[in-house]
Amino acid sequence: MLLAGLIASAVGFVLELSYHNHRTENGLVVECDYRNYAPLLLGPPAIVLGLLALVRSRRAGQQATLEAGLGLLCVAIGVLHVVRGLGVVDLDLLGQDPC
Repeated sequence: MLLAGLIASAVGFVLELSYHNHRTENGLVVECDYRNYAPLLLGPPAIVLGLLALVRSRRAGQQATLEAGLGLLCVAIGVLHVVRGLGVVDLDLLGQDPC
């Protein structure tokens, strides 16, 4: 499960499922709307799988700390993806935003 959460966290940065619309007046772009839905779709699974990894890491064992840290990373990246998908934070790492 942790591996799936890490994959969902990573893929949310590179996958693009987007919508783009713009309006021009006299050849100039006056309005531009761009939305990438991939972070919004991949953020919640990363959060849930990260939380499951955190719960599983409460067991005693040598790898419990590593699993807890990676689970926390999945949750943090999942929250970042949801915030990006909602448009609160503009984090365009790959230059996908055409506006």
